[in-house]
Amino acid sequence: MVGERSEEGFAALTLEADARGGLEAVFVPEAGMICCSLKHRGEELLGQRGGLRAYVESYSTLGIPFLHPWANRLGADRFELAGREVDLTLRGLPLKRDGAGLPIHGLLSAAAGWRVERHAELDSGGALAASFDFGAYPHLLEAFPFPHLVVIEATLVEGSLEIQTSLTATGDVAVPVSFGFHPYLTLPGVPRADWVLEAPVHEQLLLDDRGLPTGERAPTAIETAPLGGRTYDDAFLAPPPGTALALVGPDRRIEMRMDSGFPFTQIYAPDDLDAVAIEPMTAPTNALLTAGPELTFVPPGETFTASFSISVLRAAGPAPNWPILRTTRAHLPPSVAGMFYRRDLIAHFDWLADSKYLEEFCDEALVAISMTAYGCGDVFLKFGPATWMAADHFVCRYDLQIFVVRILEEDALYPVEGWEVRPR
Repeated sequence: MVGERSEEGFAALTLEADARGGLEAVFVPEAGMICCSLKHRGEELLGQRGGLRAYVESYSTLGIPFLHPWANRLGADRFELAGREVDLTLRGLPLKRDGAGLPIHGLLSAAAGWRVERHAELDSGGALAASFDFGAYPHLLEAFPFPHLVVIEATLVEGSLEIQTSLTATGDVAVPVSFGFHPYLTLPGVPRADWVLEAPVHEQLLLDDRGLPTGERAPTAIETAPLGGRTYDDAFLAPPPGTALALVGPDRRIEMRMDSGFPFTQIYAPDDLDAVAIEPMTAPTNALLTAGPELTFVPPGETFTASFSISVLRAAGPAPNWPILRTTRAHLPPSVAGMFYRRDLIAHFDWLADSKYLEEFCDEALVAISMTAYGCGDVFLKFGPATWMAADHFVCRYDLQIFVVRILEEDALYPVEGWEVRPR
């Protein structure tokens, strides 16, 4: 579903999906094509900080801002790049500086001028695309003399929001690629100290006291554990494309995947912010100045594309005290009386939407009960004189679940062995 509304006085476009309890993303094209809100079951998953108006008036970021033509910060205001001069000292530039006076977050913060190319419903959600012609703005081109066109396409389907960004070199010069995003993720109703950060990174880019890479790298690991008082403002080599980084609470799991084109990431989690930013980056911080081999250039007429996605799932946790479906052996069909092992029960239903945990199959009175919500878990089922229950052993991405059911003679609770996994 798609819609329109006003956000703090600005025209906003929405994407919605009913799956998993409802997911809604809100974008404001006239304010830098920012995703200012992502709500799951009506609860905000993006840090709001000072709000949308503060972003427009003072470039104070929130939600998921687009950082271009560079992410993070630069070590100088004027420098030569590919034979051209970049000059960020020009008056009137939409430029924000950090506490040390370094330029940060690019030149398109809260920028007007985005043109909506598409806003359409999809079968299970919606899509939105908007473009910005950087070369059409002389004051921007004077500061960063590389004409190009940027297109951001957001697709929300079921429980996942994908944001794809394309950069096309429209002039006669190759364009350096150093953009990124700054998603502020939050778990509503859960104290920050209890959030679990999953970040399977293995290589850290060492930074100096200005937050710029020194050129040195070191092996690293981030413990998967509650945040407690830990803080981060650190740069890393991103994990392989498609690997999940996640923020996990008792009943909700927010996954960030850098699906393509984002080989670097910054994790930002200060102690005074109820949000964790997991930032997809196409190049290391300060890459426009260092211009090393990790800075990509797009030749004239060609296009570079990168994408990341944010998915919302129910967090895995201890098996709840599910009610047991009561029946009798007499009511079970002969095919399932006694010892029976079945691999072909495949259910595809939205178990996240409304905590639905009972699903009947055919006329056999078989009931599947979800006891794990993500990843692999043991298969348990219990059979007493007049009761039985079954649970899924594997949950693929999104809604596909595979169930293995066995009826036991004895009253017991233990893993079922010999099951198989069928990926989606």
